[in-house]
Amino acid sequence: MNIRVSDLHHLPGELQKAATSVFWRGDSQDISTALLTPIPSVFLHTVVRKGGISTALCYAILHSYPEASVSNFRQLTDSQLIFTVENEGQLIDDIKGGVGNRKLNSTLQDLPSLLEDSFFNIFQEVHLSFHLERQSSCAGGSSIKSKETIEQVDTSVSDVPPNTNKTTSINIQEMMDLIAQDDGASLFEEGKYGEALFYLETYLKTVSGLERSLVQLKLALCLRASKR
Repeated sequence: MNIRVSDLHHLPGELQKAATSVFWRGDSQDISTALLTPIPSVFLHTVVRKGGISTALCYAILHSYPEASVSNFRQLTDSQLIFTVENEGQLIDDIKGGVGNRKLNSTLQDLPSLLEDSFFNIFQEVHLSFHLERQSSCAGGSSIKSKETIEQVDTSVSDVPPNTNKTTSINIQEMMDLIAQDDGASLFEEGKYGEALFYLETYLKTVSGLERSLVQLKLALCLRASKR
C-alpha cells in the first residue's frame, strides 16, 4: 500500500522535493522508519533536517504510529510525493477515516518542540493531505497505457497505403541489380574475371535486348579467362 502526500507547494522550495536517502554514519542511507528508529535523539533533528520533507514525514509517522513502518519515498508530481507502507498498524485505517490527516499534520506542526529545532516552524502554518494509493492501481494504469500504445501502433500500421510494400520491394530489387551491374563491371575491368562471374550472371537475369548480349559476351570472356 502506498500513501500519497499532496499540497507540498505550500512549503518552501527546498522542502517540496522528496529525498530518497540521507547521509548518516558516513554513508547514504535510504529514508525509512527503520532508519530513524535507532538514531539517538541528540542527532535526530539533524538527520531529519538533512532529509527534508521525506524524513519529516517519516518522523511524524514514527511518532504518531510507532507500530507502522514506511519507506521508499519518491516524487510523484511537483506538489506530491508518495511512499510505501510496509507495516500498516493503525495508519491505513486512520488515513481512510480522515483521522490520519489530522494526526499527522498535528505532529508536523509540533516538530519544533519535538525535535527542539526552530527550523521546523515552517510546518506550523502548512496543512498537507494524505491519500491512499493502491499499488495494483498503478500497475493497472500501466497496463492500460501499454494497451493504448499497442492500439496506436496497430492503427498507424493499418494506415500505410497498400502499395507501399510493393514499391519498397521494387526499389530494393532495382538497387540490388545496380549493385550487381556495378560490381560485375568493376571486377571485369580490373581483370578479376572469376570474381566477376557471379555478379554478371545475376545481372543477366534482369536485362534484355542489346544490353543482355553485351553481358553475355562479358560472361563468355570471363569463362574463357578463368578456364571454366
